[in-house]
Amino acid sequence: MEATTAQRIERISCEIVSAQGLAREGFSHRGVSAALAAGELVRLRKGWYLRGAAWQEARGEDRHLAALIAARRSGDPMRVYSHRSAATLLGLPVWSRWVAGGQAGTRSGESDDRRSGRANDPRIIHTIAEPGASSSGVVNHVRHRAVLGMDETVMRDGFTCTSPERTLYDLARVEPFPIALACADHWLNREFSDRRLIDRTAWGTWRTRMLERAHLARGGRGVRAVRALARLANPLSESVLESVSRLRLLQSGIDPELQVAVPSEDGRTAYVDFLCREHGFFGECDGKVKYFEAELLGGRSAEEVFWAEKRRHDWVSGVTGLIGARWDAGDTRSRARFQSRLTAFGIRVSERASKAYGAETAAFLERLP
Repeated sequence: MEATTAQRIERISCEIVSAQGLAREGFSHRGVSAALAAGELVRLRKGWYLRGAAWQEARGEDRHLAALIAARRSGDPMRVYSHRSAATLLGLPVWSRWVAGGQAGTRSGESDDRRSGRANDPRIIHTIAEPGASSSGVVNHVRHRAVLGMDETVMRDGFTCTSPERTLYDLARVEPFPIALACADHWLNREFSDRRLIDRTAWGTWRTRMLERAHLARGGRGVRAVRALARLANPLSESVLESVSRLRLLQSGIDPELQVAVPSEDGRTAYVDFLCREHGFFGECDGKVKYFEAELLGGRSAEEVFWAEKRRHDWVSGVTGLIGARWDAGDTRSRARFQSRLTAFGIRVSERASKAYGAETAAFLERLP
């Protein structure tokens, strides 16, 4: 079972060591420098380190949590963490390997750390301070300027961070759009979906509030992306890969139905990720983990899982009379690559994005690679 953010913070906290702790272990200043050069230590910030082995084994979100813990131990507990830092504390998939680091050039806005090419360094923390506040002067600390409302901050596991709604707004403005969309879908699914039953009233209220935020910030950086996020985010997306796949479908002029029920061979109900009736196909996105991770295999071999998936795929195709198309994360890296995959199945794609969400959103989608 996936560890909670609180559990990961507790575990990682035990692995972080201070400069004083290293000194007690017998490390001299020169010894620390040598260990850093050899990769035996990783400096999180001045005076705080993680063992190199622990760093190598950690996922992006855990590396960033280590940086946040080190920042908290360095003082200034009144910081308000934002952007990627807030997303990490809120359990949003901002570090997902399906999108993080693989979406260069798709950003809807730019911040200083992105221009420096260090955006994906998990040691960089993000905070929000009021306009006019002095710079922190700390390496690996990006301080954004904004005035936050009373309802725009929350406490998460001992950290103060921006609220989910504010965090998604900030991500849309400065991060690559696939990352912002994946995070918004994840949050909506977590909050407004129960076994594919959607609280459409709450979803609609969220969308209205996001559009109101965009209206109040009209003319500002990344506001078009906020409007696009409000219109496109969907609680029926059940994974990051599904979020990015839907984005690519929309860019290809295809507006899919999500999580559509189909009678299965054993009399129960199967669900297809995407049903595209007008284009004559259904789509399924798969990651390799389904066939190789023991937890997902459920005691079966990769061959058994593969065969079961093939039977399911053939059955759905027979029941619906539609072509079945499958793709993996690599196929979604760009619009061109995804369209090439669909074309190989004989599916007609368009260079013009779907206008199902309005002309402005279609124009926004067409500007993304």
